[in-house]
Amino acid sequence: MILGPSGRDRTGGRVHRRPASLIAGILCIAGLAAPAPALRAGGDLDDRLGLSATRLSQPDYDIGTILADKVEPNWPGDVQGRLILAWTSLAEATGREPPQLAALVAGLPATFNGRGYLGPPLDLHAIDEQQLSGHGWLIAGLCRYGEYSGDRRPLDWAGRMIQELALPLRGSYARYPRTPDERNRAGGAVGQLTGRINNGWRLSTDVGCAYILLEGLVTAYQAMPSRELAGLIDEAGEAFLATDVVAVQAQAHASLCAARNLLLYERLTGFRHGWLPKIEAFYQLYRERAMTENEANWNWFGRPSWTEPCAIVDSFLLTFELWRITGQAAYLGDAHRIFYNALGFGQKTDGGFGCDAFNGDGGLAISNRHWNVPWCCNMRGACGLAGAACARAEWREGEGTLFLPFYSDGKLSQPGWNLVERTGWPIDETVEIRGRRHPGETSRLKAVAMFVPAECPWQAVRLELDGRPVLCELKNGFVSASLPDGAEEFTLRLSLQPALRTEAPHNLATRTGVVTVRYGFLILGTPDGRTLPSLRVRDLQPLGEGRFRVGSDGMVLSPLCEMPFSAATKAAPWRTQVLFPVASE
Repeated sequence: MILGPSGRDRTGGRVHRRPASLIAGILCIAGLAAPAPALRAGGDLDDRLGLSATRLSQPDYDIGTILADKVEPNWPGDVQGRLILAWTSLAEATGREPPQLAALVAGLPATFNGRGYLGPPLDLHAIDEQQLSGHGWLIAGLCRYGEYSGDRRPLDWAGRMIQELALPLRGSYARYPRTPDERNRAGGAVGQLTGRINNGWRLSTDVGCAYILLEGLVTAYQAMPSRELAGLIDEAGEAFLATDVVAVQAQAHASLCAARNLLLYERLTGFRHGWLPKIEAFYQLYRERAMTENEANWNWFGRPSWTEPCAIVDSFLLTFELWRITGQAAYLGDAHRIFYNALGFGQKTDGGFGCDAFNGDGGLAISNRHWNVPWCCNMRGACGLAGAACARAEWREGEGTLFLPFYSDGKLSQPGWNLVERTGWPIDETVEIRGRRHPGETSRLKAVAMFVPAECPWQAVRLELDGRPVLCELKNGFVSASLPDGAEEFTLRLSLQPALRTEAPHNLATRTGVVTVRYGFLILGTPDGRTLPSLRVRDLQPLGEGRFRVGSDGMVLSPLCEMPFSAATKAAPWRTQVLFPVASE
């Protein structure tokens, strides 16, 4: 049983704001097609999306190299699938299609084996879990691209992969090795086959990576459901949820990917499995045994190690989907923490994503381990940014309410209305929405609801509609304003005042007697290489934009997501202290 947002670039200078435009019918962050407000991010989020697209256009992502499978040949389909997902997600979120996307997809069939997939033919007596993991991304990528482009062929290719590689696995997940004695606890940044075959499985040091196949299975189930496919998902899901992920030291990313997809599958199938409580329990276990204090992750459960933006992305998407299903504001609050403190910090100045480690200053500091991870995190990071762009608005037809759970500059289009959002959140403390009616169009929009993070004191929250205070109450983490009947335009302004605060560690393995210092939910850290032996919050002097000076020595604590890294960071280790012993007041 399973127990940067202020508008500065990452080097400190001002960035050019690209004009925001509209896109209709983008996919929701879960990876499932769903009606959504037409929207487009601007500001810092659009800047990050642009940097990510630029990084994924560099020579190491040339499709000749990708199609030749020269990046990770021991993970058939992995890089190809991740890159298709990343490029498709960026195209959906920005309206700017990467120039090699269509050619990459078109070139894939020439690389398939005689059974329509990548790598050697399936051997049911020695199932290669790394091959299944790679095809989880590839099947999902083909389905997503088919939905995006309208080209039916990628869906047909994915369907054949399901028939030839996936469905023959029925009965195999039930015997997937799930005990510590059956697993190898070694492993590096790139998982390797251990050489062991247990219960008919060729095992990887990325413990549990076989469950990443669920990424493809669940995406395919939405596009082409079948009883046989449902049976395989059921079997793999029950096997995963029966795993003691701490005992086997399962890979965090594989586990989060599995949990997220099982949650999506529950929603698709009417929650008939009763898996939601188990998935919630899994997430709580993840927070306590594999999440770092800046809401990133250890690579494996119960093994303090480096962070991995791939896992950070799936934890972000999982918490957001948990909020959508349960309505619990705490999950949405965690999604904000993960996005800014972990993913926002993990994205580097060139747009790629890197791995860090809590091993500096006796476990008080985050140190750089891999500046850039081209074989996985750069691509998965793009999907996380696109997911955030898609998370900005949710229309609830039955309530006639537009919910805004995630803030960013940009535009939204709701039937009958054009909306413009302006904010520097979470560095700036205000969010403004301006709405204008479409002439002659019927509108069902009755109210707008806006998220208030728990770290913002309620007594300081102000909501104004057309310059007048709105008497409102906090309901499930949101405040709302009803629009006047017949209104042709409106201006809604939410003012928040994040509190400067300390917070005790949430990971059970973190050393005692230390705290994080937060401006709202944003974690603050020291400049590169600087250390504070102790800290008193009363000594911190506000400088604006979430920055605070420590006493009179000139050291400035800054939000992790805003930290300006120099170009020299690539060549030299760096660290920032984020855990502080508390001095007596």
